[in-house]
Amino acid sequence: MASSDAKFREEVCAVLGKSLLQELTPSQTSIQARNLEGNLKEGIRTKMTLGDTSFLGEPSDTPVAGSVEDDKKHYYTDVRLEQTPLSLLLPVLTVAGEPETANGQWRLVHESDRTRVWAFLLVMAEKKQDQDQTLYLKMLSVAKEAEVLLLGLQQTDALWQEWSRAQDTALTSLHFSTERATIRYLFMAKLEASLQQQRAGEKVLRKDVWLAFQEAEAAAKFTTAKGKSGINRESDVAQIMSWGDYMKKWHLLDVWRDLEVGQEGKTPLYFASFATTFVALVNTGQDEASYVLQQLKKIYLQDPRGKAQLTKKKLLDAKASRMKAIVKTLDLQYLWCKSLIGSCEAQLIQAPLKMQATPPLADPTRHVITDPIYPYLRRVVMITTIPSYDKCPICHGPSRGH
Repeated sequence: MASSDAKFREEVCAVLGKSLLQELTPSQTSIQARNLEGNLKEGIRTKMTLGDTSFLGEPSDTPVAGSVEDDKKHYYTDVRLEQTPLSLLLPVLTVAGEPETANGQWRLVHESDRTRVWAFLLVMAEKKQDQDQTLYLKMLSVAKEAEVLLLGLQQTDALWQEWSRAQDTALTSLHFSTERATIRYLFMAKLEASLQQQRAGEKVLRKDVWLAFQEAEAAAKFTTAKGKSGINRESDVAQIMSWGDYMKKWHLLDVWRDLEVGQEGKTPLYFASFATTFVALVNTGQDEASYVLQQLKKIYLQDPRGKAQLTKKKLLDAKASRMKAIVKTLDLQYLWCKSLIGSCEAQLIQAPLKMQATPPLADPTRHVITDPIYPYLRRVVMITTIPSYDKCPICHGPSRGH
């Protein structure tokens, strides 16, 4: 570890030890006693205090100081802290361990999660020192009940057996197929955690996960089922893990999972190949992604009718290209609504004035309706069917283009 990283780590430890020692004390109730439903091998969603995680990690796990500062400035300004809901102040943290893992030793798998947690805790310490009780108490409630995804630490051989079984199961069951986006992401996360455990002090890259797939398939530890795409390129690993990280950060992984399989079978969201394009379609925007998925869920549940309606059948029948167009349309719908609301909020409500019709000089057949209430949205409605006039419709004199 570089001297600069060591110094940064010492400074963070000193600040947290001085200001947040009590807040970061591991809880007394063990994981086993919390009646968690599910299997660690498949991942369990629950809540735990940040003190139950090994948020500091090993010296080699120290985040880059610049990245921590960037997260502080982006996520934890006073304005963002006031406006952001409690559930979105931290992403869903992926932590790995075993059923017997003691509180305080659940390992943060992803470096991005550790960077975000360090930024969060440093700002929380600042708010406590500044006696800003409102923001400090808000952050404290998040630190006491952080959302986490618990993953069991498995040996890589056991993971390859699981992957091989999933390849066979995929022929008869949609729910456990490795073609399914969420199943593929969770497996990658477990494999990454297992490799990280084997390589203490060394950062595991997406390239390392891809190489592990190559080596395991060459050693016949698993075989790709006939007709299945499998993992053929490094990008297959990098893209699905990047997508999963976004979904986890946005707290939308469960929403996506619910939309993958319906009573009729697969939906377009089922396939990892489509999932990896979604983040770009919504411009990496959390609010946009949430709106689009909630609208899709609403359509699947309510199945609206009508020629112009986006129906459940149209969604189920949509191919990849068509589904991308649907997502982009819903995204534009959100942006349009947001822009309209923002425009209305930006201006004080004035007394209603009559709409004025002003024909442009260049084209007397085209009129632009203007609304004086919102002067910066002058061109509100374009009307192209108004006929030309021999006389001016306003003064009834010869038309001179006024």
